Amino acid sequence: MGSLVESEARYRTLFESIDEGFFLCEVVRDAAGHAVDYCFLEVNPAFETLTGFAPEAVTGRTVREAIPGVEDLWVDRVGEVADSGAPVWYEDYAAPIDRWIAARAYPQGGDRVA
Repeated sequence: MGSLVESEARYRTLFESIDEGFFLCEVVRDAAGHAVDYCFLEVNPAFETLTGFAPEAVTGRTVREAIPGVEDLWVDRVGEVADSGAPVWYEDYAAPIDRWIAARAYPQGGDRVA
């Protein structure tokens, strides 16, 4: 059991200290199975530097709740990664936060994407 605790501590230290914004989310789908939103499950501190939103302000909320007016393309990209199981790299302008964002999205199994 000690090694599991040590492994979790190493992961948490890495997650909290990397200077790249990172989040784990889960796709929210409509009745037809289309991605319509995603919910932030975990967000690291560097995410705030990237977006201006503190982890506690977005964790447990959907992107549409946390960032009103977010463009559909951000939800569409996360949905595509969950659907295809293939990682993608993209760069787009996020008007609600007035920033260009370069992002890599990786499937984490099922409807989870990092």
